[in-house]
Amino acid sequence: MKAVLHNAVQVKEQENEQQKDVILDIYEELKGRIMRRELLPDVKINQNQIAAELGVSRTPVVNALHMLKSGGLIDNIPHQGFYVHKASLQETVELYELRQTVEMVAAGNTAEYAGMEDIQQFKDAFLPFLHDREIDVAEYEKVDRHFHSRLIELSQNSVLQRVNQTILLLPKAFSFGLLRSPKSTLMGHLNIVDALMRRDARQAQILMQEHLGLSLKVLKDALAGLKKIGMDPRKIAVTDVELDIK
Repeated sequence: MKAVLHNAVQVKEQENEQQKDVILDIYEELKGRIMRRELLPDVKINQNQIAAELGVSRTPVVNALHMLKSGGLIDNIPHQGFYVHKASLQETVELYELRQTVEMVAAGNTAEYAGMEDIQQFKDAFLPFLHDREIDVAEYEKVDRHFHSRLIELSQNSVLQRVNQTILLLPKAFSFGLLRSPKSTLMGHLNIVDALMRRDARQAQILMQEHLGLSLKVLKDALAGLKKIGMDPRKIAVTDVELDIK
């Protein structure tokens, strides 16, 4: 009898672990869709459609959505459903202030600890855009997302990685697209990569501060403009603001 109960407990534990793995896979898939803006604010997330696309039941999809909600990437509106979080301009400014600090540290650490092969991959990804008369924005965004996400991974800083994972820092930043045009950021990316290749941690930090500082300035200029005309940036979504993107 004890053996039967023991086996039953083991089977149940295995089922629970498998279910957790399924939920985590769905979580990562949905997070990726939000980062790629395949799921947008103000559009209700169709749980049944996602479950059908992923070949799972609705329950793990809902569980994954609640995980994203706990990180602030998803809102669960009573009697309406789940929506991608629509960040205010004020919230986005605060997000970029934190992002600037996090990625400065990540750039410095990556310069010290990352393998040269990984850094070379950054350069190989950005260099082709130098020869494009018209840069494919969607393709550039893909490379941009990979660069900034991978930078935190390569930093070998577990605290930074937990911050990014817990509050979904980069997924939130990527969810509303580029703040500046590819042509205005391309050399900034390549200069950071060059500093990484030279193992110049301090210069990598300075360049990252400048790179994200310019994006932060775009947001702060918009914030100042709203305040000047008496509007509250806490109540205006960043996607509803006309940013001075150059």
